[in-house]
Amino acid sequence: MWALWWRVVFLLLGQAGALVPSPPLRCGVEAWGKKKKTNRERAWAERKKAEACAVARRRGRATDLEPSWLAVRGTRVEEDHRYEQFFFDEATTARLAGLALAYERPLLVGVPSLAVALDGKRDYLLLDRDERFQELRWEPFDFARPCPLDSGFEFDALFADPPFANVDIDQFAAALRVLCGGGGPSTPPIFVCYSIKRAAQLAEALRDLGHLRQRGPCLSYACGLMPQQIGLFSTTTAL
Repeated sequence: MWALWWRVVFLLLGQAGALVPSPPLRCGVEAWGKKKKTNRERAWAERKKAEACAVARRRGRATDLEPSWLAVRGTRVEEDHRYEQFFFDEATTARLAGLALAYERPLLVGVPSLAVALDGKRDYLLLDRDERFQELRWEPFDFARPCPLDSGFEFDALFADPPFANVDIDQFAAALRVLCGGGGPSTPPIFVCYSIKRAAQLAEALRDLGHLRQRGPCLSYACGLMPQQIGLFSTTTAL
């Protein structure tokens, strides 16, 4: 009887011992744990490094987009994204310039890309907040506080590329009314570069200045902002 009892005890102890990892297995588990910890630490370090690089890249800028630039009579002028300043790419600039060249005295509101393209080819006037364009034919302009032209420049077409966020549609419409003398039959053709998602709002806000409709394909900014989302809206069909 006692012999049988001890055999049962030894059998149970043997089964319990089988559940305890052998020294090599314990070493493997510990090594796996250390490797997992190392991977977590490496991933965390890489994440922090990427965040630091992003901060450095954005320092002094409002977007992650690489600023485009214009050559203004030999001086390089970069976009200032803090003020939603974006320059058009070559194809869009050429298209707008082709339209503007059909007029003798185009007024350019916030469209420095077009001013550079027309410089020396037309008697234009650029209205813009950015004093870096004063080498061109330029007057300072603020959509929030629009004023009639100081120079008395008489224009036969108006091209505008207003900010989409910093200036709302009603502000923009009010500014154009000031420039156009309140609207009416004598209002010159108007060309507006604007988000196609807000086309109906734009047309409604400017209805007293003419029948505004999208004309042609979408426009493109050189930095890649809002691809296939910017349309050219005009009160004239003579494009």
